[in-house]
Amino acid sequence: MHPLISMGIDAFTGGNHLWDRVEALDYVRKEKRIVKPLNFPATTPGNPYLVLEKNEMKLGIICLCGQVYMPACDSPFGILDKFMSDHPDHPPLLLDFHAESTSEKRAMGWFGDGKLAAVLGTHTHIQTADEEILPLGCAYITDVGMTGAHDSVIGIKKGIIVDKFLTAIPNRYESADLGLQINAVVVDIDDNSGKAIHIGRIKRTAE
Repeated sequence: MHPLISMGIDAFTGGNHLWDRVEALDYVRKEKRIVKPLNFPATTPGNPYLVLEKNEMKLGIICLCGQVYMPACDSPFGILDKFMSDHPDHPPLLLDFHAESTSEKRAMGWFGDGKLAAVLGTHTHIQTADEEILPLGCAYITDVGMTGAHDSVIGIKKGIIVDKFLTAIPNRYESADLGLQINAVVVDIDDNSGKAIHIGRIKRTAE
């Protein structure tokens, strides 16, 4: 993670795999720039909320996990409501909604419209083409996509996954390293209203 920080990245959000490696837990506990899903237990390592400050502007960063086809967690909708009640003077908020179901992500977009500056879906690794500004000023996309090796099945060497589907026999996953690509979005937020005014997708392939 240190190389990413040295490149100027200000915050990181983590989904359901944030705690997969036991040896990383102490780092997750100490590094406040890593934001854990807010709807996991308070005792789960990680920072539940981060406010970035730059050039006299502020942006709140939160993360929530979905419940459909995902590990057990509290309702992201109820937790978001509670968070908003507990933080009435929050700056514009960007939500990383880490979820499997497109319907749950879309529902969160409508639920967050008028409350949040952006609802950015993650977890499914495939960039969607539905970026938009919702009527009350919330930037939305169902999935930002994956930064990594796209000559793969969501980051794993494709032959391993194809064999698993052919044989139903589990195999050790190995990370792919070909077809490197960056998927991202750029969101512009109005300084005065705290509402999003533009969202654009980025897709860059390594030369």
